[in-house]
Amino acid sequence: MNRDNVQKWVDALRFDDTLKQGRYVLVDGEVMCGLGVACKVYAEEHGITVGRAAAFIGVEDTQAFLPKRVGDWLGVDRNFHSTVVYLNDAQKKSLPEIGDWIADELLKDE
Repeated sequence: MNRDNVQKWVDALRFDDTLKQGRYVLVDGEVMCGLGVACKVYAEEHGITVGRAAAFIGVEDTQAFLPKRVGDWLGVDRNFHSTVVYLNDAQKKSLPEIGDWIADELLKDE
């Protein structure tokens, strides 16, 4: 796991009150899910314009899964992605609640 990148993601989820949460899609214009926020943070850090879905990164043409490049940047695996999707879409957790969960799971002092 890349602790610094995960912290950037958690901070965006918890504190960026300009985010508009969506369900069942990574990014759709101004709307994004918890994983979409990771894409947004990645894109901003790499000077990429966020468009619809994850294709903006030039990898998988998907609207539902975190692009491999973003997962690698975070250092988290597909199982972790799936849990974030579940929290966002099925449990309807807010973005700050998802940020809190990620922080508890990944950023606890060891």
